[in-house]
Amino acid sequence: MISVMLEKKAWQPKQQVKGTVTWHLDKPPRDLVVRLFWYTQGRGTEDLEVIDQVGVEAAQQGQMSFSLQLPEGPYTFSGKLISVIWAVECVARPSNECGREEFVMSPTEKELMLGGAA
Repeated sequence: MISVMLEKKAWQPKQQVKGTVTWHLDKPPRDLVVRLFWYTQGRGTEDLEVIDQVGVEAAQQGQMSFSLQLPEGPYTFSGKLISVIWAVECVARPSNECGREEFVMSPTEKELMLGGAA
């Protein structure tokens, strides 16, 4: 089990995303990494970009605080055809066990709704 807990659910551009990752694994991992990334969801080709990451001491269980740097964009938005979603995840390798927490990134700390998205 891997759990990612963020200090809050919305952040502004260029802020530090802060939180804690906790893990209890069946076997010691080769490595653990905490990643800050955004991805697209919807029609067409999905896109994903890792913005920042930090390695975690590879123990079978533990807890660690993290701070990852947000860029200027892209902002979180939902549109009729595509959405941009931000998240922090912790991945244990080689098992690829993962914990993820999504959040909003925009100047207003609210998701932008485009083109009448529901």
